[in-house]
Amino acid sequence: MAKVTTQDAVDRAADALLKEYNYDIEKVIANQVAKAIGWAKGNDLIKAALENWKERRISEGVPFIAKAPPELDEALDVTCESLRRLLRGLTGKYRAEDGEIHEREIDKWSDRYDSLEVERDELQHKLDDAEERCRTVTDERDQLASELAATRGELSQEKAKLQAVQDQYDKLLKTLGGLSGLAADEQPVPCDDVAPETGLANPSERHSPQKRGPGRPRKGSG
Repeated sequence: MAKVTTQDAVDRAADALLKEYNYDIEKVIANQVAKAIGWAKGNDLIKAALENWKERRISEGVPFIAKAPPELDEALDVTCESLRRLLRGLTGKYRAEDGEIHEREIDKWSDRYDSLEVERDELQHKLDDAEERCRTVTDERDQLASELAATRGELSQEKAKLQAVQDQYDKLLKTLGGLSGLAADEQPVPCDDVAPETGLANPSERHSPQKRGPGRPRKGSG
């Protein structure tokens, strides 16, 4: 597998060699950089990357570092240490405050979440009760519908029985009416030739009372 050389890898290796050589930039060469990054020797890619590095470091004033007074290093160390403490302190403070804010936010949302869970449980309980009532009402409706159907069936049966009784009654009345007409037809018709009381053929033949004779003359008559 071919090795890949990056500018960053060359920069890191060259910076380490520069510090080792007390910032003598001319001592930093391609072969040393190549070995530092794992190559047997320098090649055109490493040389080009190293030249790029040198141009940037020269522009930063690296060749003149040796000309600076020695006590400057101690002052820079103190300054850098102070700056490092300041930066670390500010960063830590920011992170601590941010952590507190974050914790407060977590607590607030946690309380809100707990409250929502309680509300959800209450709503779920109400929903369960409503569903149970709905099932109860549905069962009662079905029961009433069944009872109504049974009642209608019984009513139909009673109507049929009543109609049968009515039919029998009408038939009986018709039969009785027929019997009454027949009896009227069979009664004897009176005859004008027979007297009801005596049985004589002619009422004119009845015994009429005998007429008196002239009788004895009354006094003073004649």
